[in-house]
Amino acid sequence: MVDANLLKYYVMESGKSLADVAAAIGVTPATLHRKMSGRSDFYRKEMQDIASYLGLDRDTIDRIFFN
Repeated sequence: MVDANLLKYYVMESGKSLADVAAAIGVTPATLHRKMSGRSDFYRKEMQDIASYLGLDRDTIDRIFFN
């Protein structure tokens, strides 16, 4: 299950919005919300794109997506 609060924290820390993240990974904000709420799954490429876009390291990505 995705730790949505931790993801939101890192998005806010970066000075970006969830809409920015959605655009960066090629989904709509509504789709990103469904993925963050667990109603849909993140693809590996989307996780990698989020990591790159927000400048997150592997440990942080693991804590967000694989807790």
